[in-house]
This record gives sequence, C-alpha cells and structure tokens, in this order.
Amino acid sequence: PVASAERMKQVAKIVCLFEEEAPIVVLSAMGKTTNNLIIAGELAVESKSSEVKDLQPLREIKELHERTLDELQIDEETRQEVMDLLEELGQLLIGVSLLK
Repeated sequence: PVASAERMKQVAKIVCLFEEEAPIVVLSAMGKTTNNLIIAGELAVESKSSEVKDLQPLREIKELHERTLDELQIDEETRQEVMDLLEELGQLLIGVSLLK
C-alpha cells in the first residue's frame, strides 16, 4: 500500500523510470481513509451537527492529509485545493447529521 509520504516518493521514483512508456498510475485512499470515511458517516448520522467537526475519524483523515502535504512539500495552490476538499467533507457530514 502507498499509505505514507515516503512510500509515495518511492512509487514516484519507480514511475519516473518508465517515463517514456507513459505509465498510468491508479491510487486508492491513503492509510485507513476509506474505513474512516465509513465510520465518520455512521457517526454523523448519530451526532448533532455541532459535533460533527470533532468526530475522531474526520480528524484522523484531516491530520493524515495535512501531514502528507507537509512531508511532500506540496505547493500552496494544491494544498489549498486539498484543504477545500477536506472542508467540503466536513460540510457533507454535517448534512448527513441533519438528515435524521
């Protein structure tokens, strides 16, 4: 699995070795992100909208992505795009909490 910034760097080096062949790389969610998304959705259904931003799985997703952005020294524009998506995720989970 490519679950850390270090592994991403290793994979990028391997892919770059085959640049002339125009490789296609397919990635899935990092670490336990998929599990955390499912758990966050389940918890959001049971939570008040004001509690959603403090859900542990949501915090773990944000922390993993922020740490990875830092470790990979991602440019500010891309960092902002990721942060905007994480904010959207929080808003989506608030919406889920309001559906009950």
